[in-house]
Amino acid sequence: MHTAFDRKDNAHPAEVTALGVSKDHSRILVGDSRGRVFSWSVSDQPGRSAADHWVKDEGGDSCSGCSVRFSLTERRHHCRNCGQLFCQ
Repeated sequence: MHTAFDRKDNAHPAEVTALGVSKDHSRILVGDSRGRVFSWSVSDQPGRSAADHWVKDEGGDSCSGCSVRFSLTERRHHCRNCGQLFCQ
């Protein structure tokens, strides 16, 4: 098993070396042989999807909602539901 799982943001998959569940059972954590940790959210509400990962900070230079460019004064925030970057 490796960490790619058909994800576009994982261009260099590696062997899974660790698997864990958070204390509150809301996240599954997977570690690989490159020292990376991937996190997946577990949703107990049918039909509601939760983000399995966050968009990398380097992957977005503007807000997904209003297209405002991020800067030192306009900070980026990850949505806990969809994983996208927003200014507020």
